[in-house]
This record gives sequence, structure tokens and C-alpha cells, in this order.
Amino acid sequence: MKKILLFFVLGLLFTACKIQKLEKSLPKHAFAGVLIKEGNSGKVLFAKNAHKPFVPASNTKILSMYAALEMLPDTLPAFRYWIKGDTTFLMGTGDPTLLHPDFPKNPAWEILEQAKVIVYSDKNLHQERYGVGWSWDDYNDYYQAEINALPLYGNVVRVTGEDWLPSYFKGGVIKAERSNVKRAEHENVFYAPQVLNRTQEVPFRTSSNLVVELLKDTLKREVIYRRVDLDPNYKTAWGLPKDTVIRRMMQPSDNHLAEQLLLMAGGADTLSSSKSIEKVKAKLLGEFPKPYVWKDGSGLSRYNLFTPAFMVHLLEEMYKKYPTDLLFSYMSVGGKAGTLRNKYKGEVPYVFAKTGSMSGVYNESGYFINRKGKVLVYSVLKNNFTESVSENGAATMEWINRWR
Repeated sequence: MKKILLFFVLGLLFTACKIQKLEKSLPKHAFAGVLIKEGNSGKVLFAKNAHKPFVPASNTKILSMYAALEMLPDTLPAFRYWIKGDTTFLMGTGDPTLLHPDFPKNPAWEILEQAKVIVYSDKNLHQERYGVGWSWDDYNDYYQAEINALPLYGNVVRVTGEDWLPSYFKGGVIKAERSNVKRAEHENVFYAPQVLNRTQEVPFRTSSNLVVELLKDTLKREVIYRRVDLDPNYKTAWGLPKDTVIRRMMQPSDNHLAEQLLLMAGGADTLSSSKSIEKVKAKLLGEFPKPYVWKDGSGLSRYNLFTPAFMVHLLEEMYKKYPTDLLFSYMSVGGKAGTLRNKYKGEVPYVFAKTGSMSGVYNESGYFINRKGKVLVYSVLKNNFTESVSENGAATMEWINRWR
């Protein structure tokens, strides 16, 4: 009996020593919060500042993924339409895939190709072009495309060499001595070099009239803007599989897809990110750990605040609800895909997670398979550091690998 007790005490001391070493190895020049739990038993393995709120950056997309999985059908509604005589009336649902160069052709597009005259209405849109708390001076950066009811081409201009997609914007190009493309802040005038020796994506300034002009330019037919109500006998044009869009949102960390999926999650009758968030809170987040603040779908807003406990609870909920293979396939895969393709390399992938970063912020939340084959659920949130994001990402990987 004394020997058993001795081994038990030694085991506790060993574990305590290990935890202490792990705690000391956390970054010294950042505010860090960590929670690690066993996926099946829910046992807490490590916790530090687990109930303190942090700016989550793109870890917010895990919540947008959950909202999309729970609130949207398996095939996304591309738009709503109704036909009167020779006229096809069109109202957007927020679907971000129409004419998007990184997706296959949306099957719903054929309906518009067959239309003779199109009337476009966005009367259901109750949403500003930017999310709450976004940085206004990032308007020219690829990651801050605007939000609207009917995105086309991903709401960005893709420039490679002398090629512009969509070509519609070539008429607004002013050649200048510069190395990149710069848009005027409030209009679609672009300052560009003679030839761009790389590919650059620049968000264009959206408007109802621009949607009409892009539809005209692409379809080569008459398109009119008219702010009409939805017809009670409307039909839904079905587009691409939801899984395809979620995976593209999560792995490259596409902000625009995240914002539009969140917009869609609240329903197409009223397109509003804030209303979507309230609906998701009411339906899905009633038992989630508090406090938290949720303001957008992508994590661009620094107003978002989540705790490691919140993130782990979210990951646990999904781990219970969805097949593991499917769930892990959405995430960045260590050594294989997404923002973790150059980290956690091994013969067999063992980390499936979402990163999130901006100046002074590096976060990582997801699933980790240790050498015993156990799935661990983890969230490491780090804010307020002055070192580079890449340094903090490398330090997080080193720390997580100690749990193998």
C-alpha cells in the first residue's frame, strides 16, 4: 500500500513539474491564454488564462464555419429569382462564389445566361460594406474585400501582367511609375505599373450600380437596377456545395468567404451580419462560456474577443457533432494544407487547426493527435507582443509539440 501511495505521489510530482516547465516556456513578452483538453474525456490537461478574453483574429472563422454548418443547407442558395414575361428578376443571397476564379462555374449562372432582360434588386441588404471595427486604410489589401448581396469575381480585381479580371476595370486604369496596383479610396480608379510582374488582388468599390454593370459586361445583355420587393412566388437558384466553400474559407483563411457565409447564415430575407450573429447566438451559443464579444465573420475586427475556454468549447461541440474525417478536412493540416502546410511536418498529419494573426496577435486553435493516438483539443491565444508574428507562430508550434 505504501509503495502504491509512493508511486502515486511521485506521479503527481512528475506531472506538476512537467506542467510547471510548460508554463515557464510560454512567451514572456505576450499576454497568453491556453486551454488543452482530451477530446473524448473532456479532461483538462493544461489551463492558463483560459477565461481571459483575447483578440482572436482569424480564429473567428471557426465560429463562422460552425454557423455555416448548422444554419445553411448542404448546397448554397446562389440567388433568388422570379420570371415575368421576358424579364428575370434577381435578388442576391450573399453567395460569394459567382464568377469567383477559385471555384468551378456556379450551376446557377446558367439561369442568368438564359435570361433576356434582368432586373436586379438588393432591397434585402441591410449591411455596410465593411464589418464593425475594420481598418479603413486596408481598403486596397486583398484580404478586405467588401461585403454585399451579390458578390461577383470575389469582389476583387485580379491583376497578372497586363491581364485584369474582370476586364471591365481596365477602363479605370491610370499607368504610373509604381511597383503595385493602388486603387483610389472611394472610386474604382486604379494606378498601376505598365506590367505587373506578379499577381495582385485589389478589392473594388462595390455598389448596386456596379453589380448591374458587371452583369451587363459579362452576360452581354440588358440589366436594370430596380429596388423591388421579393416576389412571393420566387424560386431559389442552387449553387455550389457548402463544404467546398467552407474548406476554401478555412484553409487559405479567406476573409471574404467568411463574411459572406456569416451574412448568409442569418437568412436571405434580411442580409445583415449583426442579425446573423444574433440568430446564431440564440440558436447555438446559449451554453457557451462567457464573456465573449463577436462582431464579424472573418476576424478582421479587433472588437472580437474570445477566451481559450470559448474556443475549446466550440471545437468540442463540433468534435461531438461531425465525423472526424470531415471536420479535420476543413482545417489547415500540419505539413499538408492551408496556413499550417509548412509547420508540424510528419509522415502522418497530427495537427488540424486554424491560425489567426495580425499585428501583435498570433492564435492557434484546433485538434492535435498525440503519439498515443489521443485527440487533444487546444486553443493558444497570444496578444500584445512586439516581436514578429512568424516568431510567435514558431514558438507556438514548439510549445504544442511538447504535448506529443
